[in-house]
Amino acid sequence: MKTPLLSLVCVVAVLLSSPCFAADEHISDELYIFSNGLRGLSLEDQAAVVAKLGYAGIAYSGCAQPAERVAVCAEQGIRAQSIYVGAKVGPSGASFDPGLPAAIEAYKGKNVDLWLFVQGPRGSEPAKYDEQAVETIRKIADLAAAADLRVSLYPHQGFYIERVEDSLRLIEKIDRENVGTCFNVCHWLRVGDRANMEERIRQAMPHLFAVNINGCDNEGGWRELIQTLDRGEYDLVPMLRLLDKLGYRGLFGLQCYAIPGDPKENAARSIEAWRKLRAAAIQ
Repeated sequence: MKTPLLSLVCVVAVLLSSPCFAADEHISDELYIFSNGLRGLSLEDQAAVVAKLGYAGIAYSGCAQPAERVAVCAEQGIRAQSIYVGAKVGPSGASFDPGLPAAIEAYKGKNVDLWLFVQGPRGSEPAKYDEQAVETIRKIADLAAAADLRVSLYPHQGFYIERVEDSLRLIEKIDRENVGTCFNVCHWLRVGDRANMEERIRQAMPHLFAVNINGCDNEGGWRELIQTLDRGEYDLVPMLRLLDKLGYRGLFGLQCYAIPGDPKENAARSIEAWRKLRAAAIQ
């Protein structure tokens, strides 16, 4: 008969050996690529290229062709990871992409996240239209919840939700479990918040659904702030290391907006750089 101490040791050993309690667990090694980095390719060719290079899937833009996107990705053994969609608030009232309800229904149970950007006036009263935003996002979140989907608020420079802090302010008011936020490196740098990386990551962690990265310089316009992952002066390793330390186990997406050059070559350069960056972060 086992002693209580021996039994406890056995239980701990089993827990540590299980996937949920793995001692060597780190940030995910999976990277999803934005469809804006696959311009000029058909849906089928996009999925084939992504699968061949070793990406985990594609983050799409807009509500079009939901069934086709899921099908081509499934055929290649990858995932249709998300769709990037929009809403608006302001003096004329609130609205959201009219194609979204149908897309949500089509993606039901498909593990596709909604990356929601919200446009609207900025300025001296940044929270002026929060009531509109909260009501609109709740409607979307409830539709998504019925389809077993999540909504990630997408901070975008120049939009109503511009900063991580904006998304967190609204998340608290929205009070929906399936609503979280993205941390978008290029937009975070574009609003001049580089000195506050650790503070922003720690603030976002309880609600962080996705981290979207790319090669970038420390400042500048989009050409400087969105590059392939093997380029740029900004060192992403400390950020990845912090995310690993804080227990982030969510998604990583590759932003590719307006990067010049051949999309296949760019995608190949970035996936190789990702493997090196992640390896350096978890050492």
